[in-house]
Amino acid sequence: MTAISFIVPMYNSASYLEKNLKSIAQMVGQKRAEAEVLLVDDGSTDETRAIAYRYAKKYSFIQVIEAFHQGVSVARNLGVANATGKYLTFIDSDDEFAPNFVDVFETLIVKEPDLVFVDLETVDKDTLLENIDAKQKISLFKLINRGRGNTGIGSKFFKRSFLEQYNLKFDPEIAISEDALFNYQAIDRASSILLSPQKFYYVLESHTLPYYNPKILESEVRYRKKTATLFKTYFDKDTVGELLWTDNKIKLIGYIRLVDRYFGPQYNKNEITLGEAAKCLRNIAENYAYTTSFKDKRHDNVLGLRYRVFRRLLAKRLYKTTLIEVNPLSWTKESNLGGFTMTKFSFEDKLRAVNMYLRGYGSNTVAKVYKVKNHSNILMWVKRYQKYGIDGLKVRYPKYDYDGNFKLNVLNWRKRHKASYPETALQFDISNPGTIATWQRKLDTKGVDALFTRRGRAKHMTTNNNKQAEKSELSELERLRAENRALRVENEYLKKLDALVQKRGHRKKNIKSSKN
Repeated sequence: MTAISFIVPMYNSASYLEKNLKSIAQMVGQKRAEAEVLLVDDGSTDETRAIAYRYAKKYSFIQVIEAFHQGVSVARNLGVANATGKYLTFIDSDDEFAPNFVDVFETLIVKEPDLVFVDLETVDKDTLLENIDAKQKISLFKLINRGRGNTGIGSKFFKRSFLEQYNLKFDPEIAISEDALFNYQAIDRASSILLSPQKFYYVLESHTLPYYNPKILESEVRYRKKTATLFKTYFDKDTVGELLWTDNKIKLIGYIRLVDRYFGPQYNKNEITLGEAAKCLRNIAENYAYTTSFKDKRHDNVLGLRYRVFRRLLAKRLYKTTLIEVNPLSWTKESNLGGFTMTKFSFEDKLRAVNMYLRGYGSNTVAKVYKVKNHSNILMWVKRYQKYGIDGLKVRYPKYDYDGNFKLNVLNWRKRHKASYPETALQFDISNPGTIATWQRKLDTKGVDALFTRRGRAKHMTTNNNKQAEKSELSELERLRAENRALRVENEYLKKLDALVQKRGHRKKNIKSSKN
């Protein structure tokens, strides 16, 4: 019997699939008879299938499975149905893996545990847990939610007979966190698990859905119901509060995602009124018990400034104010999970991180070394460096406004190319994508004239020589002062926010007492 099946869902992956497949071949190494790789194409419209078939012809352990476009969950389930390995795992088509890992994996399954979790930083040696009881499973639920979380499906291996015995499958109706639910369900049913620090999976790209997704509401509610049902049987064994910690984190992040990626964008686009959106949020919070997570400060360390602000407002049930804060124009995008935080990385930090990446380290590894919350920042810095040199990494403090015609050119380019704000900023060497978002907002709400309102001296589109002349390098002392000012701004903002929340709380109490 094949020892392990690697299931790889693919959808329009042509730009990075070849690099991925080369890494898979190195990961399998000489153990070709012990491994199979199932490339499940989810209805790609680019050259993905052609590349996949080329590698399937080259390597006998690679197979291609064609399917209609139905989403990653259906593709993964199809892979499970076709797998023949004793164990199976799921990997993305744009990541890389440790060479010769199949050799290592065979040493991990000698006692045939139901589950094998690798890449764990919280264990220093292979640890086998057998006859797992409820308290141990509660600890495992928390383990995969540590820090910014490892609830994704990567680095987790499942005995195929175990999945078949309990009919465990991915839920196609859940668009976000479907892998986390699968992991919880597997832990719930497992009787044995091996935890290992062995290195296997190197995430190279961000796997997020588009910022606004119409499926988020239905998906989140379904996910919440299923996790609540699963955890319900464990709460009476939660003597030290580990499950409460885990459940609150799941609820908090899921609810803030609804605010930021569903109701907020709808309100900003005038598709729903502020009152309607706030009412919906209130009903969801109360009907599905999200409110218990709003006052839990323990997860602030994984939230960016923006999401921490949301949590504080939600703790006071200020739903309308929270929605107003969703306006993206005043924030700098830094991470997918933590929302938006203020820029805090110096030119020197960025340059060292880029150099490390160019020496062959993965973006995830570099992000951990330099404590960057999201590895996609590393990739953006690399792109800026490759396009603009070291000037693209410098912390810039513009003294000039942009000419109205330049703004229009930027917005028209973005529209023609259907580009994101970061992509557009990279194209025009604009350090902050939020600047472009501000221009777009002005154009949408106030018309073209609003783009020609000048502030200070005008900056026109210039030649490279003129651009070079306009750039000035801050001294080290000035840079440190600027960073200190940025930190003071953040602290002052949070202090003012707390004062505002307390003031509104007192006002509500006074109104109630006057009515009585």
